[in-house]
Amino acid sequence: MVGLKQTIFKELQNHITRSLSVLESFLSILHKEYPNARLNRHSNKLMGLKNKIQGAARPCLTADDLNILLDIKKNLIGHPKFMNKLLQYDELAVAFAKAMYVSQTVTPDPSLKTRLVEASFLDNFTKQVRMEAKKNPNSVMAVASLMLILVGGKETLHYVIRKNLEEVIKSRKLSGYDLDEILSIGSKVVRGQHFVTDVVAIRDCISHLRYEITKTGDTHTITFRWVAPTGYNFTRAFTYKEWISFFEDYFFYQRIQTWLLIINLDLVLMSTLLMKK
Repeated sequence: MVGLKQTIFKELQNHITRSLSVLESFLSILHKEYPNARLNRHSNKLMGLKNKIQGAARPCLTADDLNILLDIKKNLIGHPKFMNKLLQYDELAVAFAKAMYVSQTVTPDPSLKTRLVEASFLDNFTKQVRMEAKKNPNSVMAVASLMLILVGGKETLHYVIRKNLEEVIKSRKLSGYDLDEILSIGSKVVRGQHFVTDVVAIRDCISHLRYEITKTGDTHTITFRWVAPTGYNFTRAFTYKEWISFFEDYFFYQRIQTWLLIINLDLVLMSTLLMKK
């Protein structure tokens, strides 16, 4: 039994320290995008927490250690454009983490954390396309590349996040949470008798070629339009610069959602299994 406990402890050590390492990298990238948020101020404490867990022979954490992650959560939730949505999202993420690891009222997905961390990586191709779009906002190729990235990304992060939050809402019988609105960049969209997020609506328009690009003077406009009697009644237009801005919001909002979910999962594991006796 002692050997088994030690094995579990080592697995938790590796699990949490890997997660903290990637979080540290993510905050560094976010800091470059939003320097006023001062996300780099967490670096030293996060590194200290990671080293403490990595070098421990037994559970050793205190309330002060948990506060490091709680402070990061507060910082992420304070995003100027999405704070109200992120407050609701975080409540669901906390409920999911507790339901998964404490009450076990949702079905545990052994690969969930791995899939979330992998999906949150900022790959070089996406980074290069975003840089090109910012440097040349009238580049058709750069704008089109962002459209393709949005189509591919929806099937990874969006699906994983939504599936698990829907499960906790159902299992805990929670009310007052509109996932389509919470997960939208702007506002949810009608599709037939239901709603979907604006990201899904735009993704569907791109996938089914329901858009057109026009030019008036020096200004290019992308219009996403899908109007059907029993389906979408959706039209949204962006100038190239507005489209690049929308993509940036989408890009970071989904990753903030991802990390709030990961941090809450880590906090529950740390508070229940790694606290100093």
